[in-house]
Amino acid sequence: MRFIVSLLLFAAPVTAADPPARTKVELAPKDGVWVGQRVTLTITLYTPDLFAGVPSFDIPPIPGAVVLPPNGSIVGSETIGDTSFTTQRHEFAVYAQRPGTVQIPAFTVRFESNAGFGKPVVQRQVTTESASFTAKIPPGAEGLGTVIAARDLKVTDDWKPNSKALKVGDALTRTFTVTADGVPGMVFPPFRLDEIDELAAYPKEPVVNDRTERGALTGLRTETVTYVCKEAGTVTVPDRTLTWFDLGTNELKTVKLPGKTFTVAAVPAPVPEPTTTSTASNARGRWWRWGAALVGVVALGGFLAVRLWSWGTRRYAAWSVSESAYFARFQRACRSHDAHAVFVALEQWLDWFGFTSLAEFEHRVADPELSRAIADLTSRVYVRPGAGAPGSWDAHQLFARIKLARRTLRPSTTRPGARALPPLNPVG
Repeated sequence: MRFIVSLLLFAAPVTAADPPARTKVELAPKDGVWVGQRVTLTITLYTPDLFAGVPSFDIPPIPGAVVLPPNGSIVGSETIGDTSFTTQRHEFAVYAQRPGTVQIPAFTVRFESNAGFGKPVVQRQVTTESASFTAKIPPGAEGLGTVIAARDLKVTDDWKPNSKALKVGDALTRTFTVTADGVPGMVFPPFRLDEIDELAAYPKEPVVNDRTERGALTGLRTETVTYVCKEAGTVTVPDRTLTWFDLGTNELKTVKLPGKTFTVAAVPAPVPEPTTTSTASNARGRWWRWGAALVGVVALGGFLAVRLWSWGTRRYAAWSVSESAYFARFQRACRSHDAHAVFVALEQWLDWFGFTSLAEFEHRVADPELSRAIADLTSRVYVRPGAGAPGSWDAHQLFARIKLARRTLRPSTTRPGARALPPLNPVG
């Protein structure tokens, strides 16, 4: 018995002397950074045992920069002195939106660890060191609202149908796609439409579809607009240009999107039959007048239907970019209980208000239950390798807290006048 007590007393100081968790911050590149270029902010966590669950990063908003969360993590090990640590590496993507010093303050990281399967979980908290880098504007890009800095950028401009002979009422669809390596699609500039008297333009909501393969990001943004011919004559859609900075050659480059010129013909009017003084001709004349009246009524109905359709389309296009539309998409995603779909819809809704990160939104709302619901969501979106597929998930609690927070963020139905980011670089 004395031996057991002595052994426990001897073991207690060893447990108490276990080294604490720690963290390391790295920036790459740190020097010679251009505005719009990706800077990788690497946060490496160290624990003397094993990681359990997904860490929570309390990263604050960074003025003048866009920060994208890491896509997974890399687990490893490292020996410091005589102590062996398990490491977890997380890479954030930081994009400076204006020249000057980008200051990343120290922030808290919370995570859980244990000594193995079935062992008690230990709550850990570390604080990162502050970091900073300086971004400079590419030469010649001083007048651009947002700079796209990449090593490879491609643009496609597709018209369907590709016909130069059209008539009033015909429609053309133009699809504009931009792809670039290392740049997220959210920072690409929107496609600016021209006011053309002979055409009615009906744009669709832009689609952002970024891809990550082995840690390499490829951003993709697609915009589609449908033109409907309203008047007869020769129609010209002007050329457009997109300016970007090539990191490989350190020079500005311009991509030209050629316009299009085509002829719109009028719809031919029906040719009436010749009339005679005979009774049969008079009867045919009466039937023709009745037929013409019927055609007129049908044409008027068609005209009103087209006007109503045009009005409805404009109303829908205006609503589709409103806060209510983004919140409705988020609500539909919550009904599906798909964590990835809910996360994307939540990010798009928060972007409408100008939030640059979930942490900024949580700080603004200050709702502990909402923070726990968001942490539960991100733990299912960012699953570390080897952790297996997460279990079933119910988005009801998250939606209820978001709906409550919306009352404080949405005092009116108008879009906020000020954004956290500067205006995007218009195409052209």
